[in-house]
Amino acid sequence: MTMTGLPKDRIRRLAGMTAHLPLADDYALLKSVALSPVQRDRIAWAVRHYLWVSLASYFPARNFALAEDLLERYAADVAALPNITPNGLVLPKRENFLAFNEVHSTVVEAFESLGLARSVERIHAPINVRLVSGVPDAKVDNRPRASTKPHSDMWAGEPAAAIMLFISVLGDPRDAGVRFIEPASFPEALMHPLPDFNDGHSILEGAREYEARLAPDKVFLTDPFLIHQTMKSGKGQRLSIDFRFTPTEKVASDRYDGVSRQANYITLEEWREIGRTRLIKSDAPLAPFTGGNGVKDGYAAEFPIVPL
Repeated sequence: MTMTGLPKDRIRRLAGMTAHLPLADDYALLKSVALSPVQRDRIAWAVRHYLWVSLASYFPARNFALAEDLLERYAADVAALPNITPNGLVLPKRENFLAFNEVHSTVVEAFESLGLARSVERIHAPINVRLVSGVPDAKVDNRPRASTKPHSDMWAGEPAAAIMLFISVLGDPRDAGVRFIEPASFPEALMHPLPDFNDGHSILEGAREYEARLAPDKVFLTDPFLIHQTMKSGKGQRLSIDFRFTPTEKVASDRYDGVSRQANYITLEEWREIGRTRLIKSDAPLAPFTGGNGVKDGYAAEFPIVPL
């Protein structure tokens, strides 16, 4: 492992929680492991169904085929769905929240297979279903916290301890890929939300880019000290799932606790039951996103978790 100026206990923590896994990528701040074909297909079909319900609800006069190429076949219609935020979150609404809970259930199965339960203190709900276009758009890409700018999750309000899991599900990840960049160090002055991701640009000095690339058969685990950036090829779309958990092991550099996001972190036991005995619910109609393009440290909307 390459020696860095980053806190060694932070690097050891990620290595320790993944030591039992057969890693496909093994870097100081990033690990990846293969996702079984069965789990990959279950997640993919649940996501297709979620999109299909959204399309059928928003365009009631049209017929849509629940097909393997649904995203590619109806790319323009999916992009026109009103429940997609500027950063690509495909939000559950009154018409589609049941299908969203089905997606969550398949993600729980995949997460359980990783054997990470002992490392989890609390875990984020809802999971993020995210649609990213591979076509550059100046209005979207120049927003203060656009994912096309190099950034840490802390700069968007996530806790300094939060480990992210990332799964590329539909589309070609090469069309809207992600660069992963290890900084030479992480100044304490940058361990908090930033109004504009460009405010942290100095952290790239002396940094090195990992060779890891997104793939639909991998689950990525990354530390929030890892800088990442969406890269657009000029075509296509990529739909992915990401979520975060705070680990049981604490290190000295977990200074920023992400107060604005803490309400979304629940126990693993509660998280496991979503889609089974509990539901993430929304009473909001499938209507245009009204959160705007402004900077917000909290989650995109509120989603109560209710018993069945």
